[in-house]
Amino acid sequence: MHKGDVDAAIARYQDALRLNAYYAKARLLLAGAYEKKGDRTRALECYQQYLKMFPDGHDVSKVRKKIEKLSHSKS
Repeated sequence: MHKGDVDAAIARYQDALRLNAYYAKARLLLAGAYEKKGDRTRALECYQQYLKMFPDGHDVSKVRKKIEKLSHSKS
């Protein structure tokens, strides 16, 4: 994603999650990539999945803020 190719980054993060569905960092990076691409629905889904899988994760407060922002921007 640092090279500016969001679609390639999304594919890489999806590959990582196919190999390990509990790879928290890949799930957050995928959510961020979808958000950067403007796909709020998929970003929101990824952030919500993260919270379900990692309710005690170190990024929970940040993820909740992202979910709140994306939820309100959809309406």
